[in-house]
Amino acid sequence: MEVDGNLVEEFKELTKENIEFSKKCTKIAQEINSGQLTIVQLVEQLGALLVDVSPNNRELAVLRGVIALAKFEQFPEGAATQILTALFHNVACQQQQQSDRQNIYKIFEILLHKCATELCTMGLDYVYGVISAVDGERDPKNLILLFNWYPKFLKTVKLGHLTEETFEILACYFPVDFKAPPQDPNTITRDKLAEALTPCLTAIPQFAELCFSLALEKIDSSLDVAKLDALKLLKELFNNPKPEVEAACLTTLTAVIKKMSPNPSLNGTVKDISDTVKRNLLPDSRLFEPSWKLLLHVAKASRDSCSFIVKDIAPILINTFNITATSGPKMVVLTVLVQFFYCYMNLLDDVEFDELKSIPLLCLKAALDENNDLSRTGFDGLRQISKFLPPHQNHLLLLDGILSRLRRDVKIDYSVLNILTEVTLKENNDFMRNVAVQLLANLINKCDDENVLQNYLNQFDENVSDLTLLTWLTKALVMRNHEKANIWIDKLVQLLEIDKNAASSFRIIVNDNFDSLSRKSFCNRTLLYQQKFFVVVSNKLSANYRPELNSYLLALGYLLEHTPRQAILLQFKKILKLIILCLDECEENEVLAVILQVIRDFIVQKEKCIEDHHQEFLTRLLKLAAFDKSMKVRILSLKCLQDYTSSFPTYKLLPHKMEVLKVLGKVIDDKKRIVRREAVEARSQWYLLDAPIVNLRNLLKMSSIERIKQNAEVAKQTIQELKSELNFLNNEYNNMLAKELLEENTRLLAAVEEARSRLIQLEMKNGIQQIPVPNQSAAAAAGKPESVPEVAKDAKPPKKEKPKKEKKPQEASAELPVDVGRLDLRIAKVEDVQKHPDADSLYVLKINCGEEKPRTVCSGLVKHVPIEELRDRVLVLLCNLKPVKMRGVTSEAMVMCASCESGVEVLSPPPGCVVGEHVHCEGYTRQPDP
Repeated sequence: MEVDGNLVEEFKELTKENIEFSKKCTKIAQEINSGQLTIVQLVEQLGALLVDVSPNNRELAVLRGVIALAKFEQFPEGAATQILTALFHNVACQQQQQSDRQNIYKIFEILLHKCATELCTMGLDYVYGVISAVDGERDPKNLILLFNWYPKFLKTVKLGHLTEETFEILACYFPVDFKAPPQDPNTITRDKLAEALTPCLTAIPQFAELCFSLALEKIDSSLDVAKLDALKLLKELFNNPKPEVEAACLTTLTAVIKKMSPNPSLNGTVKDISDTVKRNLLPDSRLFEPSWKLLLHVAKASRDSCSFIVKDIAPILINTFNITATSGPKMVVLTVLVQFFYCYMNLLDDVEFDELKSIPLLCLKAALDENNDLSRTGFDGLRQISKFLPPHQNHLLLLDGILSRLRRDVKIDYSVLNILTEVTLKENNDFMRNVAVQLLANLINKCDDENVLQNYLNQFDENVSDLTLLTWLTKALVMRNHEKANIWIDKLVQLLEIDKNAASSFRIIVNDNFDSLSRKSFCNRTLLYQQKFFVVVSNKLSANYRPELNSYLLALGYLLEHTPRQAILLQFKKILKLIILCLDECEENEVLAVILQVIRDFIVQKEKCIEDHHQEFLTRLLKLAAFDKSMKVRILSLKCLQDYTSSFPTYKLLPHKMEVLKVLGKVIDDKKRIVRREAVEARSQWYLLDAPIVNLRNLLKMSSIERIKQNAEVAKQTIQELKSELNFLNNEYNNMLAKELLEENTRLLAAVEEARSRLIQLEMKNGIQQIPVPNQSAAAAAGKPESVPEVAKDAKPPKKEKPKKEKKPQEASAELPVDVGRLDLRIAKVEDVQKHPDADSLYVLKINCGEEKPRTVCSGLVKHVPIEELRDRVLVLLCNLKPVKMRGVTSEAMVMCASCESGVEVLSPPPGCVVGEHVHCEGYTRQPDP
């Protein structure tokens, strides 16, 4: 089919908006689809239009056509070079309209993504053509499009000598100076342009030096926008360093610290590094990874630096692991801990502090966790730590398992005794030493060859230098009631005079729970050996005690722990003095707890030895009820006081009742809740000590909880009565004040009237004309000017006051006194803290104060307290404030702080406080407003 010859003319006259144009195009498309017309015929017919001399007719769709062609999958090889060469030579990009420039940039972008290799063959011609085309672009839409693909262009091609020129074309836009029209909500903003420009400026390393110069130049600008953009540019420059550069820097740091190791100033330098970096050791901190890597490489430098860093950092990381709830941060912290453990063991071989010893336990705990990733991390840590285990430890365990279970009649080579002795004296590993010395004690206890035993013991005729060896050998001999047992007991008692650590040895000897010296191991175990040993040792301690031998008191406490109670009773009169001295002078928590438990057992059993000396023990128990070093000691003392009331005659206790109640009244304010509960129970029982029999019996039938509830109800009623009386007194006081004020006002009004009359008289005498007030009769004022002194007589008589109706007193009208008791102060813990999204001076905190869900609190501490110090912090919270919105966030409470010369500090409650616990202020009744 032939195309209409007037088609060209028709298309020239028609526009896209014309309906006839659409109809014509639809008709041509249908003819092509049906085969009546081919595309070749259509192009030939439109040839005159496509090759028209006038650019206005020829170029309308050329750029969009090139874009469409470039998107084809079968784009011919070499076409990209031809298209761009033609564009560079024939089209001045910046002289075109905005839409045409945008199409040119789109052609650049499409060809860059599809034909990057081909375009690189053009070399600097391609670079020059592109930068010439974009130079001077000012339209924001075109700039956004340009900045999106420009970083890839810079990374793809080699700029050569055009590097600086290419950078300057981009630098002319920095900082972005553009203000978007306010009426268009979808317009491009200045911030979007600035964010898109930054990746272009930092796209390649060759721009780094130029970027630094540009940023430093703009940071001195007086415009805040320029300063902010410069800082963001510097930040981007330092982001994402190459791994090989980071590794080289860390290796250099290790070498520098290693070179400084012989220098005495090393510790100061390492301390400065640690103090600066360790504050970032929180899993959610962005600087966590670079901080621990830096510290690890400092530790790798030398033994001294390793010891200092690990001792300083390990406790922080262990505490972070323990308080972290989620598995992800736990994995990160555990991995870092294992790295420091590995470094320490490589350089120092031996673990010198307890925190490092707990790392294997943390790995084991993680390995048993339900989370697979955390469990895998735990096993990996155990695998690395296992490399540092002693190589023959399993051999010793096997030897112990074989020899310790042998029967007494089995003959062995007793030369092993000397080997085990050497291991006990020289081995640094505590576990191996314990296994060796217990196996040695096992063999000594079961040895039937007296000659071998005598020869072995004779080598220790001198004092045994090792306390562990002396303890276990003595235990082995005591258990079998050997003839030399008393000699070894004397050595142990003598050692008490020079080493108080020897006191714990008596606990080991009396303790019958060691598997290595049990009946399962077929050991010799003489009947009542514990009782006999206790009698022998307690006699020696009582006979040889001197005031300076405080270790004797410790030894007695450890001795009582595992000794049968009946044996203690038999010796009680002999050791009574030492027990009382121990309660008076001993500061060891374990020893005091043991003695108090023994005393309590005797009180419950109503033993006469306690009843006869009840006053001496009562005085010590009251003192220990406030023992601040151990909660366990305080609780046991209070339980003993409770048992006093049910075990001993009332007439013996009544003389001490007021003294006990006075002391227990102070203990009720103990910082620990469980201690306060026991103190309340003890005080209740002593308070009811002399109550009538009937009431006492009824009360004894009630449980402690019921009595506490009853006391609470009585207290509540008493408080209500006091409130009513206080309101009444307040009303009476207010009425009295009002009456006095009315009388005072009356006297003042009379004085004012008298003064005014006197003033008028003086003015009249001096010829000053008096102007009448509006509510007085003008005639009267003018007719009798000389009767001014009698103004008071002519004045209207005062109105009689009508008797006021007595108002009914309002029940809640009187306000409570303003004091701290009306504040609802509680112990709380910060669970989360973030900066306020709309206020730079506010923190937004999630605080747990013992309620079902945490409260949201806005606090203006940004300038006073770093955010790291607030995380997981225990503080005091004011909870009965009305919720208020602060910059869009509702604040439900207030963090209590204190101000001083140095600044503002958050109030920190004493250690041991429980979250949700109420804060009481001494001297004020706690009655918080609702």
